[in-house]
Amino acid sequence: MGILTWLLGSAAALLACRFIPLGRTSGRVLEALCGLTFALAGGLVATRLDFGGWNVAEPRAVLFCAVSTSCGVAIYRCVGALGPRRSAQ
Repeated sequence: MGILTWLLGSAAALLACRFIPLGRTSGRVLEALCGLTFALAGGLVATRLDFGGWNVAEPRAVLFCAVSTSCGVAIYRCVGALGPRRSAQ
């Protein structure tokens, strides 16, 4: 149950990030995978900090995962903005 709530918090954060146009790329799948990776890492860190666990639905862990997902998407967009520009032809 805990991991499911982590992923639901991550999905909510990914949905919110799609409404922010700054740095948005066409790589939605890679952005989502990056966000989910950060969410699982955030959930593991939250478990280590004793904010719930694998089987416990804890609101602090969900918030931690949502913030981790947002940070992961921001990092992905910043790295994408630093890369080479493709011309639209």
